[in-house]
Amino acid sequence: MKGQSARVKNVPHCPDNTNLHTHGLHVSPTEDNVVLSIPPKFDGVEDSLRWELYDYKIPDYHLMGTHWYHAHFHGASALQVSNGLVGQFFVAPADDYVLPSELKDLYDGAIQTFFQFIYFGPNSPITDSAFIRTNMEVMAKLYGVGENFTPDIGIVPGQQTIFANMTNTTNVVDFITVNGQYKPSITLQKGKNQLLRMSFAGWNLPLELKVTGGYCSMQLIARDGIFHKTPYLILKTLVFTPGTRQDVVFRCSDAGELHLTTSNEDRLTHFLGPPGEFRMDPGQDVLTMIVEDEDPAVHDEDVKAEVVFPREEYLLDLIEVSDKDVWHGDKFGTSRVQFDVATTTPLAGVNGQIFRMPDPKENRLNGAIMKFCPNEVYEFDMITAAGAVQANAEGIPHVYHHHINPFVLMNDLDPTGEVYRIGEFRDIVFAPPDMEDRPGPLIVRLYPYAFGGVYIMHCHILAHEDIGMMGYYWVDRPKEDKEIIENTPCGLLRSSDVQVKTSPKSSKIAKSSKVSKKPSARVFQDL
Repeated sequence: MKGQSARVKNVPHCPDNTNLHTHGLHVSPTEDNVVLSIPPKFDGVEDSLRWELYDYKIPDYHLMGTHWYHAHFHGASALQVSNGLVGQFFVAPADDYVLPSELKDLYDGAIQTFFQFIYFGPNSPITDSAFIRTNMEVMAKLYGVGENFTPDIGIVPGQQTIFANMTNTTNVVDFITVNGQYKPSITLQKGKNQLLRMSFAGWNLPLELKVTGGYCSMQLIARDGIFHKTPYLILKTLVFTPGTRQDVVFRCSDAGELHLTTSNEDRLTHFLGPPGEFRMDPGQDVLTMIVEDEDPAVHDEDVKAEVVFPREEYLLDLIEVSDKDVWHGDKFGTSRVQFDVATTTPLAGVNGQIFRMPDPKENRLNGAIMKFCPNEVYEFDMITAAGAVQANAEGIPHVYHHHINPFVLMNDLDPTGEVYRIGEFRDIVFAPPDMEDRPGPLIVRLYPYAFGGVYIMHCHILAHEDIGMMGYYWVDRPKEDKEIIENTPCGLLRSSDVQVKTSPKSSKIAKSSKVSKKPSARVFQDL
């Protein structure tokens, strides 16, 4: 519940180090700490080192939402997430928060759906045994991780294997589970709205779902744990980037046995790349929906109630902020986040850099991809560089994700809203390929609110993150980091006797499209 603490005791038992990351919690980076290294429970390891108490202090203004968590130890993320170190959770509304009655009824009766990809290959970029061996060997050498994982166990010459206990055979296929079950069923009432709170614990491939066996409208209410503005969109296909959450209201006009089924729509090739090894095989029934027709008089309408955010500064309407009041990339380091891959090694990077863990003994500004002041609005774009993906000639996108604060999509790349919707808050999206016939780049705005420190960002194809496609932003913490503050953009502003604001008045922003008082252009040019 918002305004309270949530505690998770992470006791690892797998043969590698681990830690914990949440998708969706707006908390301090010191609480959602993925640079921790928690060793496995082996003899000889001190008890005090074998667990970590994560104490999340959830702000009272935190929006209710649908989220998930997973292990995030750099170098072993794909290994641990694909083997099930994941889970779904929800942030409940504060006691004094009033949700519109139409939505409250839907959320009170919502059905939890947590999708996991159970992975045997061979149609995926990291199924190949040699890639896994190389990946783990590189991690062991560069970062000292993966030393307890033996990649050669279970590998049979000529047979594709991913992990020791996941050997591909002719009788085993990739499949999706829902809440840990294979092809479970739910019961719906014909004509009646039913909310499904859906999370995809994705780590390599996107998930595309459509209704088969009959018709159900699918109305998107929230994505990545944050409500959309009205009118809520009606979607033909639910597209999940690896890690996406969607709250969707289903209303079925046909009774009988319907299914949520994997799809490979050609019209989505523009965004996801062509059907093939980088998209799931179509035609797999994932969830059965038994639609009953007990009361023919029931016929709900589309949801129209709009949500008011608990505190506007936290989820500022960045679309309404005037361009002149926004910091652009040439003022804070770079205007683009670009995923790229070295051509001569298996290592991947961001803006030409392979990730190195930030050293608390060093100035963390030195390794930051971008440097931000708190409570300011920033704009940059993201793209998958040419040559930065396997089968890059076909235009397969990487998956951008960053921690702590959501960002807002600024350009209208997808009129259907299935992949992107202009103005929505996200924390994970496809980074469009840098190709003439593809959309992109994707322009976003970020408002680092309340919390400073290291904001981790990376590709959420987790095998790519494991081999270096990760970085971090630095958000100034003037109270905690006085010894290095003079080297930050905010410190330079202060040295010019310019007052950096602590909290804009968002109600004025919406009316005047201005972010309170802004430092002069001359000061920005000096950064």
